[in-house]
Amino acid sequence: MSDPYSTRGVSSPAAPLSAPGQASGTRCQPPAWTLPGFGPMTRITTDFGDFPAQTLRVGDRVRTRRGPFKRIVWLDRYVLDEAFLACHPEALPILIRPGAFGPGLPLAEVVVSPAQRIHGPRMQPGVRPQPAGLLTSGPRIMRKPETIFTYTLFHCDELVDVHVTGLWIPIPPRAPAAPAED
Repeated sequence: MSDPYSTRGVSSPAAPLSAPGQASGTRCQPPAWTLPGFGPMTRITTDFGDFPAQTLRVGDRVRTRRGPFKRIVWLDRYVLDEAFLACHPEALPILIRPGAFGPGLPLAEVVVSPAQRIHGPRMQPGVRPQPAGLLTSGPRIMRKPETIFTYTLFHCDELVDVHVTGLWIPIPPRAPAAPAED
């Protein structure tokens, strides 16, 4: 059973990575970054108020759009070091400034993974949330340069839209764990 409070280091070795079939010493080819998550100081609404993502724990209850507070059943933190970010710039966080989606949306800065899906300013039926990395064409949404960064990723027991500084952000349920091999 994995530790729900674990911190996973995601990094690359000091030497540049080589793709299979490439000569050693060539620059790495960045894969698509697919992990969602929140920046450390992005405030998530819980039953005790708004708290930075870095302080969340398994068992905390987060506000959902449907009304009830839902318990966090799984949480992880991914630390991206300087070597990893130099090799994989597509993993750099997305900064969403106040008012990016209209007055008060969001109320304060929100920092998310480029793979974190976000609803637009007006949640319309049939309109799917977009990855934050695709929203950087506006003047208030941009990549945030960092040399080291930590994402907090969490799940409840079902698909929920969580309140994040005035925005509703979808959080899918955790995928079932693969069965253990004998």
